[in-house]
Amino acid sequence: MSQGPKFSLDTAGYYMGNTGYFVPRADEYLLGLLNSKLVWFHLRSVCDALRGGEWRLRLFSENIETIPVPAAAAAAATQREAIAELAHACQLAAEQRRDLRLRVARCIPDLAPVGRATKLSGKLQAWWQLDFAAFRVEVKKTFKQDIPLAERGEWEKYLAAERAGVLALDAAIAQSETQLNRAVYDLFDLDDSDIALLESAARLDVNKNLT
Repeated sequence: MSQGPKFSLDTAGYYMGNTGYFVPRADEYLLGLLNSKLVWFHLRSVCDALRGGEWRLRLFSENIETIPVPAAAAAAATQREAIAELAHACQLAAEQRRDLRLRVARCIPDLAPVGRATKLSGKLQAWWQLDFAAFRVEVKKTFKQDIPLAERGEWEKYLAAERAGVLALDAAIAQSETQLNRAVYDLFDLDDSDIALLESAARLDVNKNLT
């Protein structure tokens, strides 16, 4: 089940749960295709939608098997290589962003008083979405204690720097994803009207996700 294309290449040998599926190939070209707007557009036409909107799909094997994957023709070799490189760049940046977010989240429980539970609220887990004033409010709400006055300057500076890192990685991922989608469009020889239709459907998915 997925809200949009969220395929990734596992190089760590994780075990998968019941609703996690995998393709046993270390193929970054395939990874790029699977994460493209074009393939998600196709999946929206063959997968069952979950309650809450068509942007949440059940991705079963029989659905994934219908995805068109261009053969490894010599003429497309350069395009395939470009798609693979962009998929690698997207995943690398996404992993760096995940690690950065988790690293900061693991520091936040240090603000909890001794003996108090240190479980983070949803807002604190998404700390990069908060300005410092909102962060302080959420810390006080969660831990029943404000950030000590002597530590506020350092925390504000620390969070600002780390948030800037998250935003920089967001921008890098968005740029690589745009280039990847363009490369996939070119691979399938889509014209401007085809691309406009796909982009419109993708924006609709984003709007449904936000609501």
